[in-house]
Amino acid sequence: MSKKVTFALCLVVAGCGPKPDFVPFTVYATGETAVYGYVTDLYSCGLEDAHVVVENSDLRALTNSRGQYRLRLPASTSHGFTVEKSGFNQVSVRVEVGANPLRHDVQLLSECKDGNCPAYKPPCQAARMSE
Repeated sequence: MSKKVTFALCLVVAGCGPKPDFVPFTVYATGETAVYGYVTDLYSCGLEDAHVVVENSDLRALTNSRGQYRLRLPASTSHGFTVEKSGFNQVSVRVEVGANPLRHDVQLLSECKDGNCPAYKPPCQAARMSE
């Protein structure tokens, strides 16, 4: 068999090829799934150390250096989340979780107090818009 055919069989049968970045491939128990995604700023830069907290639960996650989070949750239910990071406005969202993993990204805006917004430098190079 050629290397290409062997590699293709490996991908299809064994799932041993390259995996997309940060997709929750962990096998969960029956009735469980994952909610995962990115917490970003206005410039789509990932925010490290943002807290993602599931309401009425002890479940929580802390984003990594790229702003990624992942939570293991009961499937086929509705969950409320609060996402917060110092210096940013808190965001609350509700998601419907099915049997399959769900990606849910959250954008946080810089916190302004009494009309004063502190200077903000994004932690990454903002993408340029094409004309």
